Amino acid sequence: MISSTVSLIATTDTIWSRLAVCSIAVVFGAAFIAVGIQNIKTETAEETGRRRLVNKALGASNTYTGSKAVFLGWLKVVSGVGCIIFGIIFLFVGPVLAK
Repeated sequence: MISSTVSLIATTDTIWSRLAVCSIAVVFGAAFIAVGIQNIKTETAEETGRRRLVNKALGASNTYTGSKAVFLGWLKVVSGVGCIIFGIIFLFVGPVLAK
């Protein structure tokens, strides 16, 4: 589904659509990086979304501490960098995808 959306945006190929995709990717990437750095500094991470509801129903903890929280923090930082790289590459490679 995501690849078809990206292809659709690439086929319209205006600089504004590519800038919009790049901007959204950079914002998401920056948010991932900020949260990841916070997890690394505090050595705590909390679950969100459906997994939090499942853990709450099962009586499990929603907070990770120690090395697992640091690992999740680094995973978020790497994912954020990947989002930013995707946005920048899409900005410059978008016209190639449209052909």
